Amino acid sequence: MDEKDSLSLICPNPACDKDIVVEFGKIKRAVGRKGMFGGLAVVGCPICCNCFVLPDELPTDGSLLKQFIVEQNEESDDWCECVPMLPETQIVANMPVGHIDIHGSTFYKPGTGKTAIDKYTYMRLYAIDPECAEYKSGRPIKKVGT
Repeated sequence: MDEKDSLSLICPNPACDKDIVVEFGKIKRAVGRKGMFGGLAVVGCPICCNCFVLPDELPTDGSLLKQFIVEQNEESDDWCECVPMLPETQIVANMPVGHIDIHGSTFYKPGTGKTAIDKYTYMRLYAIDPECAEYKSGRPIKKVGT
């Protein structure tokens, strides 16, 4: 992946706190799906799978985005101010126990036994990227039910 096609930052999850790379495609999709998150652009950390919120005024153009992050970082010693975590009440993650593929769409089954839901609804409800969590779990990825 070319550096111009991604954004390097530090995961705002204090338990992770790793240098991460977020692809611009994911940022553009997050901005495009803001309506699904009550106006928030949400992306998942590729290392810990926790979701974080991108700032409202976030540009999607690569060079403008990098400049925005640089300016945000210059204004504050706290890098996380520009990418705060979801509210603490949403951090308790229900890890996915599997997924269902229906006509090319993937729905993730939460560990609570509730109905399988799409990735972005899962991210909003549980503040975790289910695709990432399922992959990182080390368990074989399984399809559940139909």
